[in-house]
Amino acid sequence: MTKIAIFVEGQTEREFVKKLVGQRYGHMGIKVKEISLRGKDSFIHISPIRDSPGLSCFFLIVEVPSYDKVPSYIKDNASNLVNTHSFGLLSGLQDLSPRKRSDKRQVIASIQKLLRNAPEGDKISITLAVMETEAWFLCDCHMFQRIDTRLTTALIQSNLGLDLVNDDPELAYDHPSKTLDDILRLAQQRYRKHFSEIHTVIGNLDVSYLSSCTGKIDSFFRFISELDSRIPKSHRLIINCTK
Repeated sequence: MTKIAIFVEGQTEREFVKKLVGQRYGHMGIKVKEISLRGKDSFIHISPIRDSPGLSCFFLIVEVPSYDKVPSYIKDNASNLVNTHSFGLLSGLQDLSPRKRSDKRQVIASIQKLLRNAPEGDKISITLAVMETEAWFLCDCHMFQRIDTRLTTALIQSNLGLDLVNDDPELAYDHPSKTLDDILRLAQQRYRKHFSEIHTVIGNLDVSYLSSCTGKIDSFFRFISELDSRIPKSHRLIINCTK
């Protein structure tokens, strides 16, 4: 059985990753367990994960206290997860924000320095969402009409000057979560990262459509390609995933 742990920085990423793995890998027989380390120590305590008929992949989604804790929490738990529980991938997802795009290389270098001496380094992968994970959501330009039929791409462009159809949100928008909020405000709704608001956005997001948006949201494709690479080929059901 393939075992993958995904460390995320907050509720938004936690809910998104849960939906992503469910839609992308649910056909192969998976189990998903969620853990929040907020208010706890950095070490994960889990029971042995046993193989069972029809189960091909186990996903552990771990929410850490803040974006800058993702690499260190992965490092703290690497030996236990890899050597004791046989995890094949420890994946981290964190925003590049509040740093700038020009800081990306520096941020990557600092993460690599932190993980340089980890014996389990070949099982660790960190993805920086540029600028925020919400940039990926903005790439689904039809999501807003599913939330409120008034929120057409034409209305959004007319009122806010945003070309959601053609823009690459990773490159065009410096604060994607604010951009998302600005759009929803046109229909008297908000996105302030309250759980109900996260639930509404994630619930209306089309993961399959995002997987077809080649040429945009480079960090999304890097993230799913890393996950795909650990899934046995015989179980893959991948469409438009290369980047």
